[in-house]
Amino acid sequence: MMYEPLFNKNNAIYTTSYYVRNHYFNIEDFSITFEFVDEIFFSNGEKLTSTDIYKTLYYQISHKTMFSSYLDFIEGVSEFLYDGKLNVEFGIYDIPERNMLVIKCNREVDYCDIFSNIEFSPVYFDDNGKPDIYISNGQFNLFVVKDYLVTLKRNKYVSSITNKNIMFVRFIVNNNLYYPIKLFHDGYIDVTSCTYFPNELVKYENIACKDSNIYFLLGFKEEFIQFKSIFFDIINNYINNNLSDILSPVRGYFLDNEIIYDFRAKK
Repeated sequence: MMYEPLFNKNNAIYTTSYYVRNHYFNIEDFSITFEFVDEIFFSNGEKLTSTDIYKTLYYQISHKTMFSSYLDFIEGVSEFLYDGKLNVEFGIYDIPERNMLVIKCNREVDYCDIFSNIEFSPVYFDDNGKPDIYISNGQFNLFVVKDYLVTLKRNKYVSSITNKNIMFVRFIVNNNLYYPIKLFHDGYIDVTSCTYFPNELVKYENIACKDSNIYFLLGFKEEFIQFKSIFFDIINNYINNNLSDILSPVRGYFLDNEIIYDFRAKK
């Protein structure tokens, strides 16, 4: 929504983003070439060019972000990330006069899959070389951030999009599990999702839930660990067969002293 990666993946089929004109892998020298569309802009009206892609990839690698290891197919990256070498030249070459980027690889990879990761979408950097989170190349850009409310605004510089009549999208965040569902059932929001992380149980753990935005945690005594798989099957089957009944009591839940706003997508 906010950031547009180089490729979009749908049912194992890749399509190029609106700003990618051409791309190819050269088997002779193991290089990837990207040619970008001219006259493409960020949400602030500044041009989006090959240099921005270069800066984005270089930033990910040089700062050793959690996604930098995805780029270890690029020459020099493995030595920098894993061997601790500092004076390493990365195999990323910007050709601004042709709006082109060339990446030298140490092996053949499925680069369409790698660059469909939203983390490698082009980022706008300010004069100090820092990413600006309020500027994007996607359908929307970050507009207002409050304690429990995030508002996105339509990026008028992206033309190849649908639903152009929606100008703002708002996200409400609340630590009450029932509140977002209540808003959804009352018609104040379009989409809702609840994730439960009991602080007393997970505050000392690194939790990464990659498969679902709904988190169920089952705790039991150590002597019952041998029955873990049995418990899992029983609970999994029960939830699948009774999900509507489990959620139905939420419909009757009400909140006292809460001000309810209309958070539906604004046209």
